[in-house]
Amino acid sequence: MKAVQGLATVGAAVILLTAAVAAPESQPRPTQPGAAQESPPHEEGAGAEAEQERLRHIRSQIEELRQRLVESESQAGTILDALDEIDLKIAVLGREAIVLQADLESTRRAEAAARNEVEAARRRQSEAEQALRRWLVEIDRAGSTSQLRLLLASSNTSTLAAAQRASEALALAEASRVRNLRVEQASLETALQSLEANGAKLASLQDQMQTRQQELRAARGGKQDLLRGIRAREEVGQQALAS
Repeated sequence: MKAVQGLATVGAAVILLTAAVAAPESQPRPTQPGAAQESPPHEEGAGAEAEQERLRHIRSQIEELRQRLVESESQAGTILDALDEIDLKIAVLGREAIVLQADLESTRRAEAAARNEVEAARRRQSEAEQALRRWLVEIDRAGSTSQLRLLLASSNTSTLAAAQRASEALALAEASRVRNLRVEQASLETALQSLEANGAKLASLQDQMQTRQQELRAARGGKQDLLRGIRAREEVGQQALAS
């Protein structure tokens, strides 16, 4: 009679555990609510390719202008040479600012995507942890673990075999949920690292952009000073001729 009751208990546990093991290990990762609809792949690809081509052309111009600037700086300068050198410097700095601005926009998009992924990963980790807790509570309420320990100590062959299968099913179901939680924890860690890297890159690019803008303002100011000096000398010369 005890063997029959034991088999009935194990049978109920096996039914419960079969449903637990059959449950999906992880839920599909839903699309973020309110996310903007993506452009068709061919349009997005064509736009990205055109932008990359534009930036390649600007970088080529920067290299050419830098070479001309080096040559200009090595020559003994007249006022016109000085003006030409300033114009070259302004042209280089302006184009560098364009490239930096493109890098800034790209990095901002990457940082926003990484931030969204961190939020999604945190939510998935929380869901996986809650799923594991709920499962453990259900198993504890069912009393399956303590009953299985008693049945595993039984000398009855049929009861022992059924209890062994139920125990293995318990271990598999628990391992599945623990593994899912660890996967989501690793996903969160990766997303946090990506967010940190993009944040550091964004800060560096912002510093570089600020420096370029300051240098550009200084170069333009230097050109204006030089032009004012030229006009002042012209006025002095005209006054000397008129006197």
